[in-house]
Amino acid sequence: MVVDQLFFEPAYQNGTYSTIFTTDSVPNQCGSNTACVTLNQWQTWNALQGGWWSGNESAGGPPLISIAAYVNEHPDATIVNTETGKGGLRIATGCGGGAWTNFIGNADNLVISAQGRDTVKYDFELYSTPANADECKNGGWMRFNSPDGRFKNQGQCVSSVNSKSAKH
Repeated sequence: MVVDQLFFEPAYQNGTYSTIFTTDSVPNQCGSNTACVTLNQWQTWNALQGGWWSGNESAGGPPLISIAAYVNEHPDATIVNTETGKGGLRIATGCGGGAWTNFIGNADNLVISAQGRDTVKYDFELYSTPANADECKNGGWMRFNSPDGRFKNQGQCVSSVNSKSAKH
């Protein structure tokens, strides 16, 4: 079994970087922004259509390879966490050294699809719920949110506490 790591970096998604195979291509997902990444703005990339670099074949950046070309070249490839032997995925930033000093960023709404089906969805929203009804009083309800969104008023906040207590 050959072990490899694939890396998707938004900065390489402007369609101008070379690919491992001349028959492979990476579409421009950055529009007119050739740097691709815009500070202080949510952005979306389609990693399935994008270009990846391989730890074995690219060693640290372009040339890139599409997932389709990688699967064609490695038809038995699987996503595996080497510790558990089960599926594995890592979201990381900061491998570029000094350029990443003091970087603050977020990832959200990550969808993993296989064979045309969304199999895993990650929504990294932070939820904070009150521990008791008193935390909802005097405007406290405005500090909290739930998986359904922010509370609209104190009564909705108190109701959520009461329904949580009834379940336990």
